Amino acid sequence: MKDLDLPPAPTPFKPAFRLENPRLVEVYRTWRDLAGTRLAPARKDIAPAKFKEVLSNLFLVDVVDNGADFRLALAGDTVVRFLGSEYTVGKLLSEVSPSPFQERSFVFFKRVVEDRVPVALGPVRTLHEQHGYFDNEAVVVPLSEDGASVAGLMGAIHLTRALFETPQKSQGKRQRV
Repeated sequence: MKDLDLPPAPTPFKPAFRLENPRLVEVYRTWRDLAGTRLAPARKDIAPAKFKEVLSNLFLVDVVDNGADFRLALAGDTVVRFLGSEYTVGKLLSEVSPSPFQERSFVFFKRVVEDRVPVALGPVRTLHEQHGYFDNEAVVVPLSEDGASVAGLMGAIHLTRALFETPQKSQGKRQRV
């Protein structure tokens, strides 16, 4: 069969300055203000009062072995409800059952660590199997204790009900469109 040279699938990731949700835009602006001329703010600079409007949607992640793995350090109520019992505070991402959601999370977090810049996602249909009826826009920003390496990540999510769902005939499950 002839190689059709199909273009690669579009990436769900984008620069943080292209965020659409106003609350996520504000998280990104606050992060930039806290960073100033540094690579990124330190975790101690992330005061809850500065993110009061979005605390429920925020999460902090520890970078393990320069990005080989990631440990959920703190999560707001909306994030906890979204993640469910699989990915809980203190758990490594590698300990979560393999899934498209887990794979995308690894790629998302690694991209921030390797590029040392904020990265945004979506809005796209979530890959979390229990919440496939949500569209998700998210931003993840680096945190640095030494001004040179990424030691942690701060993220925020915005979930909206997906506009379209179609039933999957064979299994009675919802299919992402």
